Amino acid sequence: MSNYKKQDYDKQQKTNKTQSAPLFKKSLLAMCIVALNAPVYAQNTEPPVEEVVVYGIKQSLESAQAIKRNSATVTDVITASDIGALPDKSVVEALQRVPGVAIERFEASDDPDHFSVEGGNVTIRGLNRVRAEFNGRDAFSAGADGGMSFSDIPPELVGSVEVAKNQTADLIEGGIAGTINLNTRKPFDKDGFTAGVTVKGSYGDLIEDVNPSISGIVSNVWDTDLGKVGALFSVSASNFTSRGDGIGIYNYYEKDAPDVGNGVTPIVPNAASARQQFNDRDRLGFAGSLQWANPSDTVLATLEFIRSDSTVAWNERFIESPAQPFTGDAGTDRITLGDDYTFACPASDATPCQFRSGTLLGGTYPWGNVPYVAGARAREDERVINDWSFNLKLSPSDNLTLWADVQYVKAENSIKDNTAHGKFFSDIYLDIRDEDNPKLEFLNDNVANPESYFMRSAMDHISENEGDELALQLDAEYTFDDQWITGVKTGLRFSNREVTVRETIWNWGGLTETWSSQGEGSEAFYDGLLDAGMVEQFTFDSHLSGNALKGNNTFWFPSESFLSSTENMYQKLVANDGRTVDGAWVPLHRRAGVIPGTSFLPSEIYVTEEDRYAAYVRVDFGSEDGALRYSGNVGLRYVTYELASTGASNFPNPVGAELQNPGLDPSLPQDVIDYQTGDGTLATTIRGKKFDKVLPSFNLKVELTDDLLARLAVSEAIYLPELNAVRNQRNISSVMTVLNDPDSNAVTGVIHEGFYANGAGNPYLQPEEAVNVDLALEWYFDDLGSLTLTLFNKDVDGYFRQATETELVTNPENGITQEVSSTRTINGGSAEIRGYELAGQTGLGFIHESLTDFGIQASYTYIDGDADDGSSEFDPTDSPEDTFRNFTGLPLEGLSQDNYNLVVFYDNGTFQTRFAYSWRSRYLLNSRDVIAFSPIYGEATGQLDWSASYSLNDTIKIGLEANNLLDEVTRTSIQYNQEGVRTPRSYFVNDRRVGLFIQATF
Repeated sequence: MSNYKKQDYDKQQKTNKTQSAPLFKKSLLAMCIVALNAPVYAQNTEPPVEEVVVYGIKQSLESAQAIKRNSATVTDVITASDIGALPDKSVVEALQRVPGVAIERFEASDDPDHFSVEGGNVTIRGLNRVRAEFNGRDAFSAGADGGMSFSDIPPELVGSVEVAKNQTADLIEGGIAGTINLNTRKPFDKDGFTAGVTVKGSYGDLIEDVNPSISGIVSNVWDTDLGKVGALFSVSASNFTSRGDGIGIYNYYEKDAPDVGNGVTPIVPNAASARQQFNDRDRLGFAGSLQWANPSDTVLATLEFIRSDSTVAWNERFIESPAQPFTGDAGTDRITLGDDYTFACPASDATPCQFRSGTLLGGTYPWGNVPYVAGARAREDERVINDWSFNLKLSPSDNLTLWADVQYVKAENSIKDNTAHGKFFSDIYLDIRDEDNPKLEFLNDNVANPESYFMRSAMDHISENEGDELALQLDAEYTFDDQWITGVKTGLRFSNREVTVRETIWNWGGLTETWSSQGEGSEAFYDGLLDAGMVEQFTFDSHLSGNALKGNNTFWFPSESFLSSTENMYQKLVANDGRTVDGAWVPLHRRAGVIPGTSFLPSEIYVTEEDRYAAYVRVDFGSEDGALRYSGNVGLRYVTYELASTGASNFPNPVGAELQNPGLDPSLPQDVIDYQTGDGTLATTIRGKKFDKVLPSFNLKVELTDDLLARLAVSEAIYLPELNAVRNQRNISSVMTVLNDPDSNAVTGVIHEGFYANGAGNPYLQPEEAVNVDLALEWYFDDLGSLTLTLFNKDVDGYFRQATETELVTNPENGITQEVSSTRTINGGSAEIRGYELAGQTGLGFIHESLTDFGIQASYTYIDGDADDGSSEFDPTDSPEDTFRNFTGLPLEGLSQDNYNLVVFYDNGTFQTRFAYSWRSRYLLNSRDVIAFSPIYGEATGQLDWSASYSLNDTIKIGLEANNLLDEVTRTSIQYNQEGVRTPRSYFVNDRRVGLFIQATF
């Protein structure tokens, strides 16, 4: 909602006349307004008293410091004084500089096999329960979760970012970790005409590509007989390409090794992987704003429109093991260790020695070597957000202010994801003794020969989502002169959001295999597919900075042109005998029963609708009399939340004829075969339990001296489930292990491991509830000089956890009921997060006058947390995917115990430069990975960035920037046992990037 700082100038001037002593130094007050800065929270009425245009690193930090000091609750701010952008290449990158804020560099926490250069998930004080806002309003998208990705927003459109870590009653509910508010610029932020343009180019050393970006802004304010009129338009267009290289290690298992051990059987991985991913992001953003104020300044109207169009296209080549980790094929019984192995043995007699280097041979595999999949994947993800809003502010008297606000958001999201897999066989040599330089070598010298590969399987996935939100709010504030109660605010809010998700299953299907019903020799080997353009050679050039893939580094993969469309894939497979497995893969749009003209079955469409009602009252108080000056607020916010979810269940595709043979030993039970019809149930609507809650809040700020203040903030907050988590849908899959004759490779048996639904929805999921407490001491010893210490504690009830539960699901097509292991989000218990933030910034002129233009900004955050996740022990008869390494007592996801930031800068007004380093310790990425079926951890990681700029004159500025200067290796690990032993999982590197920009302002 929209209550703008600079529009409150007159009211604050009046209020200041009643004060017996200033709350802040005048120089600090002057910094409270950033040039071109947009509004803060909708009902926040602690405005500054004068408008000052500021530029540069020092001025931005001064402004942010003053806003933090003047805030109604515990808040940190990033400002972008210049017309260019934030001081980092993305909003996510900038957020990691805030004390207590950390970012993940993965596509998602549940997808740790795909690295994200720009960063993705954001946590505040170890929790990802973060509310995102645009100008104090809802940030909404048509993604399956309904939330906005900060990486989708062009940073050039953002004037400032505010991070509120506690609550006031007027803040919209939804963030128990905190609220991140992105403020865009408004015409009345600066009188008169303003224009600017920034052109950038950046180069990545792995992708070896130059990426352009351009942004511009024009704004003007006119004084007319009808009042003041302002218009602002800004646009940003950018292209960003990057490359990410990875080496992966699979689950470890027990394996005897001569002359190794401490009385405990050592552990060895069953396979390794390599992947190289090329990313291409296009961002187009537009923001427009019109403002009008009547001559008496009693009416202010603001109309805004924001559009964000972000497309991420990536393709990757990967080599990985095809075995599910809980099946017989995944263990090390089939692996033989060479004689060149080394192990790392811990001091503890109860902890197994871990494999560190050596040769992994095929052992008992029928083919003599270890089977590997060589896959190629192409994915495109487009997100479009159109956000309209209108705010009307009325000031009928000096003491009374009224606001009416309406917001409408229309969003779309489409994903196309095509994958094809080849298969080959090779023993490997693996060396992970140096965690910064892992080495992997495929020992089959024929991996460069297309005759060594055959087309194994294919998979496609599509989603086409759309959603909209309507939000209405009315607010009123009355201020009192010379009273202990300085003001009363109250308001009503309603919002309705609905997302229609059309999302197919992950449509995996076999193509040709050694166990095909047509017998060995029916495989579609690559030498017969070359002329059709279905396959191509690819070299892992300089993989992991040239250190990783030794020896053979050229392999054969399905080609990019082959993956261009699923119909193209299908036609070429048919024409080249590439579908010899019974029940072979067919593209989504060719399935029986799809809605004409689409790729979706009726059961693959679900609708989630959310209604929220809220009412609040906030009382502000304060006194300038007495020995201590103080101010604060106390309030109540009442929230009602209702959910309706419409969807269905999808059943596994039919079993191929070769696996239905009753003569196999073992064979599939008939009811297991009949259950797999590939059909879906009819859509049903589930209305979740109505949730209502009163959320109290209390904030107190005491001026102990002119420069030292203490702050106490206590509030209750809620975090609403992501829409994806509460959908009424499950996709059921069947896991089977095929047994082959070691000589002929013919199928001899098939073991059904069970049915599972990974990522099922839970329409009965309730919001998390938390009690937040902050106690802060803040010392402001200069305009650019502060030292703050904040102690915090959060008690969370109804904590969200991923859990696997066994349920009975009936297929309505035939009435057969089977046990299905469903992994979904549940309200799994409680959690407590506690810690402290220590932050400071200062110029260095106090050391010596020659250091006047130098400065430092630093912060350290310590976070500790634990959870009672409510987990129960599994029955020994449960299916393997249930019981395999499903550990209890895990740490909280996303929580790094130690986090720090260090920025060193120089700014003399003409030339400025900055080195910025951010670091976080190990944290749990996800509690049960969908590939490893085990907890995955992100290991400690840091990144160093640099930037510099020089003002040629008052109009032109040029600059350089560099990211990832230390060429950081990002590592993950995987939990091996209940005792918490971890083994290596993956190693990633991404581009080091340099950029050049030129900026003109008028």
